[in-house]
Amino acid sequence: MEGITRPIQKSPILLLPSDLTYDIFHISYDEHCSRDAFQTFYGEHRARDAGRAFRGTLSLVCIQWRELVLSMPVLWSNIRLRKNVQLEDVRQWVRTQLERASTSPLDILITDDAVPPPSPINMMRLNQLIFSVVQQWRSIRFSESVPHSALRVFFKELGTTSAPQLEKLVLSPTTSFGPSVEDNLKWPSQALSASVLPTMRSLSLSRCEVERDSTVFNNLVELKIHDARGLNIPPSEIAAFIRGILAQAPHLRRLFLQSMSTDSLFSDPSRPRPPPIQEILLHHNIRVLDTRVCNGVVVDALLHSVAMPSLEDFMPSSNYTILPHSFHALANINTLPNLRRVGFEGYITHPGLTPEECADLRVALQRMEKLETVVFHHLDLNSSGTWLKRLLEWESVLKEMTWISPLQQMGKKGAGILKTFYGRMFIA
Repeated sequence: MEGITRPIQKSPILLLPSDLTYDIFHISYDEHCSRDAFQTFYGEHRARDAGRAFRGTLSLVCIQWRELVLSMPVLWSNIRLRKNVQLEDVRQWVRTQLERASTSPLDILITDDAVPPPSPINMMRLNQLIFSVVQQWRSIRFSESVPHSALRVFFKELGTTSAPQLEKLVLSPTTSFGPSVEDNLKWPSQALSASVLPTMRSLSLSRCEVERDSTVFNNLVELKIHDARGLNIPPSEIAAFIRGILAQAPHLRRLFLQSMSTDSLFSDPSRPRPPPIQEILLHHNIRVLDTRVCNGVVVDALLHSVAMPSLEDFMPSSNYTILPHSFHALANINTLPNLRRVGFEGYITHPGLTPEECADLRVALQRMEKLETVVFHHLDLNSSGTWLKRLLEWESVLKEMTWISPLQQMGKKGAGILKTFYGRMFIA
């Protein structure tokens, strides 16, 4: 029987130089892995390993591509631990992937499937694998269901070493959060410090207590704390805590602090005026401030005590509105020239403004040079119609304006103003 020979492949893509093919594979791989990370963040950690599927598909095309895939460390640098590390073949596959990754920076995902009961013992097995390359870690992400017992083993080991390239650490939030701080994860304080994590830029914490004076905050660009109870401080001190972080982290651009209560998504129109502050803190880099705690009280306090000239948005995922007692701060302390959206609300007992509040609001709006969206809620601006109309006709970049208020409270004059402004902004 004569042998069967495969015809020589003459596809033009096989004629590409190896370095160009390398770049194509690299870019495509990054796109696949970023999509996989997006799914993992939202809890779909049992979805297929996009990086592994990508490598497998390329390897089946031809011998040349298979050899190139095996020789590209970057294609093996995303470690997705989704299978029980108690199994020897799983551990051997992890070793193989780490070997092929060579010295490339590593992005590691750890799911609960990798460390099933007994979780502490399996986490120790996993530590033996990944801590052998701790110098190469670039990001570590734990899925929402990894047990606390496993996390404690990981952070205990981390506190005894250093991860010099680790830029991102994520403990994904879970809806099954313990009812009290005592149920939260506790780790050695030295595990989260600038000496252990000198290049940390993005930190996302959940299900844990937070050391308020940790040096890990110093170089952060992004900080997310998914449950304010982990701060283990009374609500009245949360604003001072955030102010302390801003003072400690001059490079911070995004700060996210969430309460597990859905009530915190709505600001309380009867909340009191913030207490006076002796010294105003200036933070040049903060761009997004999302502190969904205490029904707007915390944000009020920050507007009165921290000048944030680069701030573009605060409370983007909530219905926070600014009360008249903060208009003076916006006009004189926090002018917010880069703010993109803002909401104003009148007091629950009376929607009208005093002459001083009206003047401060006018100045505040004029200084918000990049404002795109304004929302007025339960706020009577009938007496302010003239200056508000002139303000919007002035070289404003406003794209949208919403007026949420009963028509009878606005009166005919207010309704006429609304119609004029609404038409001007959407027709122009």
